[in-house]
Amino acid sequence: MSLLDLPATPGCSWRSSPRRCRPCCSPAPTGALSAEGRSSRRSVRREQRFMTTNANSGFTLWFTGLSGAGKSTLARAIEQRLRARGRNVEVLDGDEVRTHLSKGLGFSREDRDTNIKRIAFVCKLLTRNGVICISAAISPYREAREWARREIGRFVEVYVKCPLEVCRARDVKGLYRLVDEGKIKNFTGVDDPYEEPERPELVIETDRETPEQSVARIFAKLVELGYLEPEFAEETVPAGQAGESLAS
Repeated sequence: MSLLDLPATPGCSWRSSPRRCRPCCSPAPTGALSAEGRSSRRSVRREQRFMTTNANSGFTLWFTGLSGAGKSTLARAIEQRLRARGRNVEVLDGDEVRTHLSKGLGFSREDRDTNIKRIAFVCKLLTRNGVICISAAISPYREAREWARREIGRFVEVYVKCPLEVCRARDVKGLYRLVDEGKIKNFTGVDDPYEEPERPELVIETDRETPEQSVARIFAKLVELGYLEPEFAEETVPAGQAGESLAS
């Protein structure tokens, strides 16, 4: 039986214009979606679009704070979790950068700014090539951090906040001891200023929360900002003693 053999609904004009076959002239498809089903399908399509546009998009997670605040600890924890989910990620640790990329630079303001600009340049290259880049350097000056933000674009600043006396007590690298002995000059937070971020995307107070809680808050923020899929924020936060294992 052809379409021309089907009975026409009164008032239907499809016979005079066969290419405009009207739904009223044929049975409703057996698999028609309910309103709930259509909503679910739209939700799936939105998630697929998110995956397509963001799953392989890079961004820079920029940790800033005093020496001993916990930047490197958090950076490595974030890195491990991202790698476990199959994401491309690189960490630029301040000490490692000083050893290789910025070897020979001192600690004057000019040299510190040059160091940050070098880190930002690498982050920019990695970010635009789909890599998640994590910078864990003191980066004490607002102007240099804002320059990095403008250069990189997809930039999330996390202020790793911790009182100086707590950082001194941790002192895993022994740097504060060397400062007290007069062997290190122009040390950030002691005899050189640290300019706190004015509008960071997130503030982490490592003397008041565990590393696990801090990591969970960071992932929640990245999901909220649209840089990561919602599944990254679904894990529960283990209980623990505040700041018990943060060191660098």
